[in-house]
Amino acid sequence: VPLEIYFNDRGIAKVKIAVVKGRKKYEKKQYLIQKQLEREKERELRDYLRRKG
Repeated sequence: VPLEIYFNDRGIAKVKIAVVKGRKKYEKKQYLIQKQLEREKERELRDYLRRKG
């Protein structure tokens, strides 16, 4: 996974990379549930503010 891209004095591009592991199945499920809850929270807040103002 690329972290940074920069150019040195000679104009050569340098890329700082990292090696990562994938999520385990139970971690992925929790992540997706959390992501959906955040989406619903944002949607509710947006709808509330739209009705109020």
